[in-house]
Amino acid sequence: MSSRIRRAFRLLAAPDRIRDDVDAELRFHIDGRIDDLVARGIPRVEAEREVGRMVVLQSVRLAAAGVVIGVAGAVAVARVTTGT
Repeated sequence: MSSRIRRAFRLLAAPDRIRDDVDAELRFHIDGRIDDLVARGIPRVEAEREVGRMVVLQSVRLAAAGVVIGVAGAVAVARVTTGT
């Protein structure tokens, strides 16, 4: 069996793993953006609020452009930005 087919089956069999990987990737980028703003002198609470606002605006832009992130994508973004 080719490595592509094995990978596809592995991904299908592990939706929790995929969700966790997406969460980790989003968290990495969100934390990095927050850290950038804090390094510029913005208080952490304000930086977290600003990044949350940016994520929501980007999600709206994607939806307006017809990009479907789906419920799972929206939930992942909400979960990562709220820390739940």
